[in-house]
Amino acid sequence: MKLNIPVAGTMAHSFITAFNSLEDVPEYQLNSVNIKQLTLAIREKLKFTSTKDGELAAFLAFAKGFPNKLSCLVDTYDTLKSGVPNFICVAYAL
Repeated sequence: MKLNIPVAGTMAHSFITAFNSLEDVPEYQLNSVNIKQLTLAIREKLKFTSTKDGELAAFLAFAKGFPNKLSCLVDTYDTLKSGVPNFICVAYAL
């Protein structure tokens, strides 16, 4: 930051496993939209309700920090049954 070099990269496995539930991430607004609520509505509509809540919380937290450059690690728990569906929900909400 001191040298104005932009931060980039993906999230770490440890970041994802640091979240246990959706209560671990607060509500937040982006362009007057509550991203957490919208993500949960999309998740419900797409019937992705059996995904890992902690993983979704981590994706939401990471999205808050990098809303325009979201890059999530989708292979921490179950890539096709949790990681990719959770990413789709957050990315679509953004």
